[in-house]
Amino acid sequence: QREWMQYQRGWLILIFLPPALLLAALLLPTSIQMDDADLAPGTVFCIAMLGCSIFSAVVAWAVVLFQANSLARRDVQDRSIEFWLSVPTSHASSLTAPMLMHWVVLPLAALCVGILGGALVGLGAVARVYGPEAVLALTGFNLLPIVAAVSLRLVLGSILFAMWLSPVLLILMVASSWLKRWGLPVVALSYAAIGIFL
Repeated sequence: QREWMQYQRGWLILIFLPPALLLAALLLPTSIQMDDADLAPGTVFCIAMLGCSIFSAVVAWAVVLFQANSLARRDVQDRSIEFWLSVPTSHASSLTAPMLMHWVVLPLAALCVGILGGALVGLGAVARVYGPEAVLALTGFNLLPIVAAVSLRLVLGSILFAMWLSPVLLILMVASSWLKRWGLPVVALSYAAIGIFL
């Protein structure tokens, strides 16, 4: 609740902006030409939906990586560490709550909105490429299993990606709390040096 109260305006803009931009791009007076004339309208719908979902997730993860640098120092800078120490919870719980919100809940929310917005973008893309009558010809029963399977795969993949990336984010948080502004350059140079050495 604390993370939501602090970041709700920025998070709402972050979550809804990518689908809104793609929908606005469909309204531009330009023509969309497909190289492959045999591409079915359902395929165009799925490609557009997938593109919108991935675009939303990438934007959310870019913000997560940017904020991870200052997540540990933020509680000291705005003195909210006093709030966390006054709450009858452990230090691990106080640290895990913001990490879960930033690394799991925010990307998942952006991905789910991207999937729903991607459906609108897909319908708009089909209408722009094949005409409005092609939208009416789309059968939901054929597309629903594909959309459900892709959406489930993206949601599970986002959670696994958060787990896979968490060691890097934790190292970045620790380095940032110890070295202040030098944390990010030190971690980046260390990873580059280790990569070159290996």
